[in-house]
Amino acid sequence: MRIRLESSAWPGDTHTAARVAAELADNAARHGAPFLDGSVVLRLTVLDDDALLVRVDDALPRFPGFEAVTASLRRRLSGLGLVRYYGGQITWHPLLDGERPASKAVQVVLPSGWETAA
Repeated sequence: MRIRLESSAWPGDTHTAARVAAELADNAARHGAPFLDGSVVLRLTVLDDDALLVRVDDALPRFPGFEAVTASLRRRLSGLGLVRYYGGQITWHPLLDGERPASKAVQVVLPSGWETAA
């Protein structure tokens, strides 16, 4: 993951971004559901403002208790709490198969400058 970020010339801290991406993928594997092939999907995209979009898709089309989970993250330095600590914006949305929710995407936008969230 770090090698891909470094080769993309993303100006942020690639070590921390890789750690955040790994936490997000681990959460999807433990709390979501794998696809039929046993995987979850990780995507990294550098945005126009040099922020990094980290997206993980899994086969569970819902995120029970999302608001409660993200509200309690301020003091945790693991899992999604680590994302919040580094100023990441966490969102999720269902992915549709036609009109029916079939899976979900959890995504984080990380700024290229590392200022911890207040």
